[in-house]
Amino acid sequence: LILAGTKLVVSPPQDEATVGTVARRLPTGTYTVSAGDTLFAIARRFGTSVARLVAANGLVDPDRIIEGQALRLGGTATVTTVLATPVTATTHTVLAGDTLSSIATRYGLKVGVVARDNAISDPNRIRVGQILSIGDAAPTTATIPTTTPDSAKPPTPTSTTAPTTTRVPTATTRSGEVLLATLFVKWAEAYRIPRDLLEALAWKESDWRPDTIGSGGELGITQLRPDTVEFIESRLIGRELDPLSASGGLQLASRYLRYLIDRTDSEHEALAAWQQGLSSVQGDGVSDMARSFADAVLEIRQQRA
Repeated sequence: LILAGTKLVVSPPQDEATVGTVARRLPTGTYTVSAGDTLFAIARRFGTSVARLVAANGLVDPDRIIEGQALRLGGTATVTTVLATPVTATTHTVLAGDTLSSIATRYGLKVGVVARDNAISDPNRIRVGQILSIGDAAPTTATIPTTTPDSAKPPTPTSTTAPTTTRVPTATTRSGEVLLATLFVKWAEAYRIPRDLLEALAWKESDWRPDTIGSGGELGITQLRPDTVEFIESRLIGRELDPLSASGGLQLASRYLRYLIDRTDSEHEALAAWQQGLSSVQGDGVSDMARSFADAVLEIRQQRA
């Protein structure tokens, strides 16, 4: 629970210690596992993390939970937190239960940086015993959240801010292209959408930053809202994905874009529906803001050609 206007510290001063101990209120009680549950979904539902659930329940394999199993959710606890200070070059040997996200957090790095430094094309696939190079983290810049969901009755977007001036990736701003190139190709081909359209959309939304969280809670490389993610997972893909991973975020985006293209008359209209919501576009027509958003994405696509 955070309030509008709350000031959050996102990185400590350089002279701060790398480890701090803080008291946090964690969810209490227990939860009984239902069919189809995953530890990731349970953690997201109760505002905790997979790592905390694993620790609280002594789980050996986070991917193996059983229907009917009672999981302890925790309570008020003292948590040792690794702060995001620069790290010197080292290595990390992957242990059972490790994820690239947890490893990156441990060393104060971004998932994309660790993946790039180790030539990992799919951040969801690391293996026990794998040795990862850990280096200095480089800060990156902010994102432009604009996405709205589509479902049986999608909510009307609340933002009235006009899109910003279109920025186009250049030779000095394509830091994510090498890492993401194979994933753009993989998921664009899987769902039969133009790869360059997916790239332009992802650039417009996040500058190709997979682990971005927008000011309104938008998630990942294409800034999908959480309810949009849930719609795609439950109605279009049938399983849960990590929207903050490069592969998961691009799979979600690619499947949703395929869904919109199939239900509109043009790529421009599909992009407008991405921003405005499909039901709204079909019922009310394309708004000026959605039209400007679609124009900006197609301009990025054209200028990159």
